[in-house]
Amino acid sequence: MKAILNKFKYQLLLLLISLILISFLSFLLQLNVQTFVYADSENYLESIKNLFLFHRGHPYRPILMAFINGIPYLLYNSDQFIFKWSCFVNWICWFSTQLLLFSLLKEFLKPKIAFYFTLSFAFCLGFTIINFHLLAESIFTFFLMLFLFFLNKYYKTERFKWLAYALSILILSMLVKPASKFIAIIIVLCFLKMLFLNYKQKVMALLYLSIFAVLVQVFGIKHQFGNYTISYIDVVTIHNYIGSKAKCIEKGIIYSQENNPRADYLFQFKVFQQNEIAKRDFKEQLLTNKINLFKAYIDNLKSNVSHGSSAIIDCVNEEKVTSFETTKKIIYLISAGQNLLLSLVGFILGIYFVLKNRKANAFFAYVGFLMFYIILVSGISCGQGDRFSIVIYPFCILLIAKFLQDIKLFSAPLQK
Repeated sequence: MKAILNKFKYQLLLLLISLILISFLSFLLQLNVQTFVYADSENYLESIKNLFLFHRGHPYRPILMAFINGIPYLLYNSDQFIFKWSCFVNWICWFSTQLLLFSLLKEFLKPKIAFYFTLSFAFCLGFTIINFHLLAESIFTFFLMLFLFFLNKYYKTERFKWLAYALSILILSMLVKPASKFIAIIIVLCFLKMLFLNYKQKVMALLYLSIFAVLVQVFGIKHQFGNYTISYIDVVTIHNYIGSKAKCIEKGIIYSQENNPRADYLFQFKVFQQNEIAKRDFKEQLLTNKINLFKAYIDNLKSNVSHGSSAIIDCVNEEKVTSFETTKKIIYLISAGQNLLLSLVGFILGIYFVLKNRKANAFFAYVGFLMFYIILVSGISCGQGDRFSIVIYPFCILLIAKFLQDIKLFSAPLQK
């Protein structure tokens, strides 16, 4: 027992600190008595009911996300328990992401230093607090981190099975959050030659199964709603956020997410019609309103990297604690500072590692690409606090640690 405790002392310490942190934040923000539910959370709950109760898909939320959070429906029907279960799943994914990050950091840092860097991720307040909501960020981040963990194994061992695991996880991440669609396509294309050379290996069955799962989603959406797509969320988001903001800039009025006549108009139609309207509108704006579209995009980027967690600011003083509002504001400002710092540093380091390592030490180039892509794509939407940025936090911390180690600030661990 003593040998086991000594071997996993840092992991166990991470678990202990994480539990204390969750409990402390829950106490300060009264998270256990909050009742507000985000519109996206209601969307995810609807997708769960569609899958488990009505055996059909959802136009905006893919099946894997619905399945993971809907497992309690296999036993009994309880919406309240779904929300509790989703928190548990989020916490498991959050802590698993810490363990994967710690494992990757130990590859080039001493365990003690790796522990402190991992702990800095645990103390990213926006990420920690979003775990209390039925949202996709925690699960999605875990999938991307697991992809990087297997990819690193592949580069370390040059064994194809690790690459197959990595790409399978990356492809499946599209069924958690469709935003990874182009990430997966681009990265799979980068390894296309290796996949052709090994297409008969047994481990390729995992890759084929992941592709099959995506095809089930795509053909299911076609059958149910009319288009071959993983989700309609991308075109709707472009129309209702960046497209609407561009129109507001053109007309000289202030964009409001809550009061958006274009969104109200779009949701009058069936989803396949929404798809047509949104695509037609975007093409038209590219031709006639491209300057304001660009302004809206830049404004969205600034908004996404400069705000703190909405899950903090939306907390209500249910227990009438005198210092609640002050405490909430301090925690929010910390989350906003963390968002700004990690987003800006992450963007710069993302470009740096892509340019530096695109040929040699390609693993860190892929980490940089993930960060660079996620930050750029976030510009199509806004008004969600730090939700678009928190996904990159563990990747940014990984690259910060690698950069500092490269400039010899930290010595490498002893090789076994």
